Formats: sequence, structure tokens, C-alpha cells
Amino acid sequence: VAERLKEEEFDRAYCLGDYVGYGPNPNETIELLLAMEEGGIEMRHNIGNHDAAAIGVCEFVNIRNQQTLARVMEEGEFASQLEIIQAYKNQETRKYIPVKADAEETINWTVERMTDTTREFLSTRLEERIEIMEGVISVHASPRDVSFEYIRDDQSALKVFESNTMDNVKICFHAHTHFPVVW
Repeated sequence: VAERLKEEEFDRAYCLGDYVGYGPNPNETIELLLAMEEGGIEMRHNIGNHDAAAIGVCEFVNIRNQQTLARVMEEGEFASQLEIIQAYKNQETRKYIPVKADAEETINWTVERMTDTTREFLSTRLEERIEIMEGVISVHASPRDVSFEYIRDDQSALKVFESNTMDNVKICFHAHTHFPVVW
């Protein structure tokens, strides 16, 4: 990707989040973005759910692991696993993000290896919602839930279109689903 970017001529880029948590090079990813900026490219960055977990905005937890489940229930004062899931679904009470074991392990691995530069970038440079131009926005996941809602099909897309978060929005770029699609 970095080599291809060098071949292209552009002066502005919008990145849709999850800079860390997916590969073995979280620091190098941030260094590349910073180098692009130093090279004169204007960059704006959305915060992804993995970025949020890496800087402690939320915590990825494998609640299938009994020790993790017990810790989360005690810390969050939850009476059941269902309460943890209900708290996750509510943006106001979301702290613990139920994930599979590999996602929890990967984010923990990433956090252990992040440099101060990476941590500072993730903590200070990422935005939930970016207005690119009038009527055009970018978010990581969805305008209704900028870091966590998946828009995977026509039905979920319709719910977003009908929500007040799309007032005056004609185009919304999002990346959370990991597949290209237009609705």
C-alpha cells in the first residue's frame, strides 16, 4: 500500500479507522501516516473500535473466558452475562466490548507494543465523525454509532438512512464492515 501511495498524486486523504489491532506493525502504520502528512498530504482520521480499545476508551473482553467474565461482572457490577451485552449495546453505558478470544489477545498484544508516538496519535488525532464537505461525511462504523454498529445489509442500511443522524447527509463513507458496498 505504501509503495502504491507513493505512485499516486493526491493532496488529501481520509482514513476510516482501525489503524491498530489487525496486523503486526501498529507503530509502523502510524509512522507511515505521519510521514504522509510530513510529505504534504492533508490527513483526517476517524477512530475505529480497535483504536478505541487500544487507548482505553473501551475494553475488548472475551466473556467466554470464566476469569474474564468474573472480573468484568465484578468491575461493572453486572448480575449476568446478558447485562454485559446489554450495556455494550447502549452507547451511554458501553465500556466492555464482548469479542472472541483472538480479538482480545490481539488488542492486548498491540497495546503492549505501542510506542508513545502511536499512543499520542490515537489519543489526539482521531475524530468520530468528519464532515468532508457539505452533505458528505466519514465515520468508522455508522453515523448512528460511529465505532461499533455494523451496516451489513439493506435492512441495517435503511435504519441508518431513516435516522436523524443522516439529516443533510447525502454520502457517508464507512469501513467497519470490511467489504465494499454501496447503498
